[in-house]
Amino acid sequence: MTIDPCNPNTIYVCIGDAESGLYRSSDGGGTWTELGDFKFPVRVRVNPRDPLHLYVGAGVRGGGHGFWVSKDGGANWHMPDGFSETVAKSGGSYDVYHVEPDPADFNHVLVTFHGAWSVGDAGIYESFDGGDTWTIHPPFDGAFSGGDNIFFLYRPSVDPRKTIGNPQTWLFGTQSTGYFRTTDSGQNWTHVLPDIDMTHGGGSIYYTKDGVLYMATNQGVLRSKDNGETWTTVYPRDSYLSIIGDGARLWAGKHFDSRFLVAPESNDTNWTEFNSQRFAEGPFEMVIDPKRRILYSANIRAGVWALKLPD
Repeated sequence: MTIDPCNPNTIYVCIGDAESGLYRSSDGGGTWTELGDFKFPVRVRVNPRDPLHLYVGAGVRGGGHGFWVSKDGGANWHMPDGFSETVAKSGGSYDVYHVEPDPADFNHVLVTFHGAWSVGDAGIYESFDGGDTWTIHPPFDGAFSGGDNIFFLYRPSVDPRKTIGNPQTWLFGTQSTGYFRTTDSGQNWTHVLPDIDMTHGGGSIYYTKDGVLYMATNQGVLRSKDNGETWTTVYPRDSYLSIIGDGARLWAGKHFDSRFLVAPESNDTNWTEFNSQRFAEGPFEMVIDPKRRILYSANIRAGVWALKLPD
């Protein structure tokens, strides 16, 4: 799930079950239109400087796996020849799991995979030109393949003193061997969380305006004050896929049998259930419309929901 930063009324959602496909709403969720012919899209991303420029990563089940690009707002899609050539060259896979654009440069994008490559464990693909050509980052020791996430630990700012990280600093999440961090685009890795994994299905991170980093994992919500070098558990129970903040509060939900949980950013160990509303499964991804102050949540096997944020 993602939102058009130029027009927050436009929402994109990936669905991977019976009604599988990529859907867009241009009226804040009132009506929906299917885009393309995707069997199991997993991630959709929108260029914040050009909302007609989209990426989709498709994998897991069904057909049409791979990395897909649209330059016309989803009317037409193509898989760059360079992606197919890189898969053949690396013994890689079309089974895409996570698509992560550079926050400052949408053409700079990282891709991870759902399963192993044909040659063994999966690595990472990196493109600097929107997917036309790719750099192959091969598997590294300890990063067992089985559905991996990748995040840029980088948040640019117009004030260089407030910029967090850089485009060479990444966080790589696995489902069985924990989290790894690199500061040199994958040449060297540090095993920062050997005993905590990403949740099966995915995960997310969130930065506060002060640069505090939060992450949803299979053992609760974690906080880092040094951009992912060290971590502290702030909510230890259960498995989480998504974490987000509205500037005042943190929002999360358990993977299964979920209610939404909320905590003040100023007191991030004080979590409470937001209300009594219960969902079969919790949020896979959440986005916020900052203008209308609406939190949207795509819940696995439980639909898309909207919450007017409290004052």
